Order: sequence, then structure tokens, then C-alpha cells
Amino acid sequence: MSALHEIASAVRIRRGEMGLSQQKLAALSGLSRTTVNRLEQGSIADLSIQRTSRLLDVLGIHLQVADGGVRRQKPAATMTALERAALSAGISFKRRIGGAPLRRVLSGKDVPEAWIAHVRAFLEDAPVSLLADVAAQLEREDGLARTTTWARMRELATWMGSTRDIWS
Repeated sequence: MSALHEIASAVRIRRGEMGLSQQKLAALSGLSRTTVNRLEQGSIADLSIQRTSRLLDVLGIHLQVADGGVRRQKPAATMTALERAALSAGISFKRRIGGAPLRRVLSGKDVPEAWIAHVRAFLEDAPVSLLADVAAQLEREDGLARTTTWARMRELATWMGSTRDIWS
């Protein structure tokens, strides 16, 4: 499989998980919808590294070149995605949210008032790649589909009045 086909597959999967339309992804990345569509369909002959980078940044996908192939980069951290997310969500607060409360909120439970600011910080500031890692962890450990987690994050972000482009 060529690098461009690997990228196209990763883009199509992540865009679907996030619930983004091709039009929305195109707008967020500064590309045309036609370009996004042609990439996903495998009918684009070439895409510059700058354009590819803009597209992948929106989706939180990182490239790693190894042995001449393009691979999704794996985080080297020993903490789980939920632990990293909880840590980043509580960095500005005296009281930190833990991974378990964040898991409950993202699994569909009500957001306790004490954690609203933390969840808002997570949804506003966490790298998209961390959001994706959390969705993957919840799928792996709890059987919660990634699309469901992305939809829940979007629902929470809307409820909290998020201004982040990926949620609108």
C-alpha cells in the first residue's frame, strides 16, 4: 500500500469517527472538499506535504517515517490516554479530575458541577490526537464505539459553549 493510500485510509477512518463531513474537514484544513474527496477515494495523484500536514493536524494524526514507510505515530507515554487527558484537563485547577470521572462523563453520565471546568478545558485544549487516543481507549476497554465517544465529546462541547472549530 502506498503512503498516500495509507494516509487516505487514516483520514477517512478518523474523519468518520469524529463525525466530520468532508466539507467541514476541508474548511478546517484550508483545502477544497474536492481534494478531501479525491484523497479518500484514492483518485488524487499527489498531495503536497504542506497540504497533507494541514489535513492531518486537524484530525490529530501524526506521521512517522520509518524504513521508508509512513506510519501513525504511537505515543511513548506510559500513562493511559485517559490519565493523560485527566492530567491535561486539571493542569490549571487546584483540584484535579481523575481518569475514572472523565471516563464516566465521556461514557454518557452527567457532568458533576465540580468537573465542568475540567471537562471544558479538556475539550477546548487537548490535542486532537489525545482526544482520538481517549476514544480508542474507551472502545478497547469499555466497548464504546469511537463514533459514540466523538459524538459525546461534541455534545458536551456544544452544551459548554465551546469555541473550538472541530466541535461546531
